[in-house]
Amino acid sequence: MKIKRKIKKVLFISGSRAEFFILEKLFYETLKYFDTKILLHAGHTQKKYGQLIKDIKKDISKKNILSIKTNFGNSNNELQIIKSFAKQVDKIGKKLLSEKPSVVILVGDRTETLAAASASVICNIPIIHIHGGELSLGSMDEKLRHAISKLSSIHFVSHKIYKKRLIQMGE
Repeated sequence: MKIKRKIKKVLFISGSRAEFFILEKLFYETLKYFDTKILLHAGHTQKKYGQLIKDIKKDISKKNILSIKTNFGNSNNELQIIKSFAKQVDKIGKKLLSEKPSVVILVGDRTETLAAASASVICNIPIIHIHGGELSLGSMDEKLRHAISKLSSIHFVSHKIYKKRLIQMGE
């Protein structure tokens, strides 16, 4: 799928420490060329996970950071995950409608990422997905990653094997 509109506004969305550290260098590089923001939510805002948002705010200008609280409790049982997922789709969707990015950049395979991808598709915003096609045998993550890949418009993979897997999936 080709993106028919010019990319002017880029929105990175991250819900976990691991995602942020993968996106960090790309985020800083993108800042040089586009109106770029990062939306931090889920684990970034929770004390249990170290509130990484506080450290990120030391390094990134406030005008480039958006944040929302999206998780219920510890978000580690099915009911809490379901509630958090619904809240994430709702709040991320509202941010997407107000910010109107040209493209959203996501990484990985978590429920927070699937929520961001779902909201982006509903808002008709193309998704760039990083790390699609990888395997996490026996875990829910693999199904989530493949669903995110199917919702995405542009793919950046970490190895040619993962590129082949995405092509086999029809991407």
